[in-house]
Amino acid sequence: MKNNDNLAIKPSQNLHVGTALKIFEITIAAIQDPQESGTSVYYGLKHALNVVCDPDVFSKTTRKGILYALSHFAYNEHVLREDSLYSAEDGSPSRFHPSTPEHFLWYAEDFLEFSDLHQLVVSKSCRAYINEVSEKSSEKYESEDDYWEHEYYDYLRYENRRLRIAIDQIRKENKIQLEEISDLYLRSNSERVFNDRELCSWISSLIIEIGFPGETRKWIDRPKSWPTWLKRTLDLREKGKCANCGVDYFSDISITTHIDHIVPLSKGGCNDLVNLQILCETCNTKKGAYLWKVKSSIPKYISERLK
Repeated sequence: MKNNDNLAIKPSQNLHVGTALKIFEITIAAIQDPQESGTSVYYGLKHALNVVCDPDVFSKTTRKGILYALSHFAYNEHVLREDSLYSAEDGSPSRFHPSTPEHFLWYAEDFLEFSDLHQLVVSKSCRAYINEVSEKSSEKYESEDDYWEHEYYDYLRYENRRLRIAIDQIRKENKIQLEEISDLYLRSNSERVFNDRELCSWISSLIIEIGFPGETRKWIDRPKSWPTWLKRTLDLREKGKCANCGVDYFSDISITTHIDHIVPLSKGGCNDLVNLQILCETCNTKKGAYLWKVKSSIPKYISERLK
């Protein structure tokens, strides 16, 4: 899968919305938690950078860069993690995976929908069992009798291990397929995160803080030229306006623009897409090698109307 930008996915190209949103949720939760970002995120990124990303991801701007690697970590946590083991390899439970029997039932129901959307192989017995647990638990939950409410939780605790094994079975039987469709979710999550410039700024600083090369000093050089697709991608996010002062450079062709490093190279920044923005020449000159507070790239659909 490495370096393959034309990966052909045979199953549905549509995203399972619940899975896509959960991957985004895990991404946000992981990068804002100091303990998780310094451990699971660090090792998850390290693994992804070696397995699914383009070479020289820090020194060159590639389509499969840091955001893709971060999405790979979240996808692995939500989709590929084995449940029958109950915990991570080091024996600690995953903070991002459903831990209670009730939450895991909801996860199993979503995973079955996800499997059907992408035409994964699900045995009749496995499907029947998951549906049976879902139906029986619903009957017990909807009962107004307090006795049945206790039985609802007892029932889920009793079935929890078998339910986890059933989901593991689906994963094992579709291991190759799950790796293939991952590209669809990794790209989608990368785009979702990239759309938020402030979030990109947070990640740019985080990758230095958790120990990737940089460490507040210059370690790579500015490229002699940028890929053609990069300027267009940044233009679309910035909507043709300077990321700092907001001057509309689409409307005034006399305005010169520059591709700016959010975290300057002199302070350990990199050339990855997550660390780049468009500034007009005036703002770029003033910023120089300083760290500036990044402004939001999210349109004010609601707050502007409330004014």
